[in-house]
Amino acid sequence: MDLILVRLLFVIVVSITCYVIAPFGRTQPVDAGIGALVGAGIVLFEWKLRTVSLKRLIGAAIGSLLGICGAYLFSLVIRSSVPPGKGKSAGNPAETVHPRSGRRQRRPR
Repeated sequence: MDLILVRLLFVIVVSITCYVIAPFGRTQPVDAGIGALVGAGIVLFEWKLRTVSLKRLIGAAIGSLLGICGAYLFSLVIRSSVPPGKGKSAGNPAETVHPRSGRRQRRPR
């Protein structure tokens, strides 16, 4: 019974937090509803996670870490294959990199 109350309190806290900070950019009641669904999803995920064996959990954690490391290495390969001054600016889209000097300049509007 106590565990059910803790889970219900968690869903309420997530819902109130989403109501206050509006992370989804909708009206506050809609954000609260989405927050309640997210909180309920987390509780259901935790409930299903209890039935999984420890061996499978460790395998999933190792697989996640290897996937993250593989994605990082892949991003290094992509980054090194782009020529200097091309496509590396993640700043203001109104700024461009001058092709000869490599300095940033404002794009005329």
